[in-house]
Amino acid sequence: MNTKQLRAFYLAATHGTLTSAAVQLKLTLPAVSTQIRKLEEELKISLFDHHANRVILTTQGASFLGRVGEILHTLDRAKEDTAKKPGRRSEKISISLGTGPLRFFSPAIASFVKEHPGLNITIFTRSAPAILSQVMVGRGGLLWRDPRRYP
Repeated sequence: MNTKQLRAFYLAATHGTLTSAAVQLKLTLPAVSTQIRKLEEELKISLFDHHANRVILTTQGASFLGRVGEILHTLDRAKEDTAKKPGRRSEKISISLGTGPLRFFSPAIASFVKEHPGLNITIFTRSAPAILSQVMVGRGGLLWRDPRRYP
């Protein structure tokens, strides 16, 4: 059993036709049919009842479909996770700026966002007294720390 067989089965089952599965997989109809036949031979069960221009899941096929959907979803997520650049983490950064400094820092922030697409950045615009009050009650933080003052 391999992922090509599982995908062929899953797409045929969810679309109701081997033709639709073939189009999705960019394969010929005989190639999809062969993948499903090999899967049925390995499982020693019939997954579909074949009718003119459509396939209908057997009871065993319907039971198998749920598990195959879970497997394919897990594999797709694993591929996505693996495709991410090593060392890249999804982090959240909140920036609180007054409207005056926001105009000055906007180009730098935009450049930073492009260079770090995995970051979730939220920008708040507030008045300077509001920002200071948030920091004083512990709800804000320093965006930059002077290593001489804050080791």
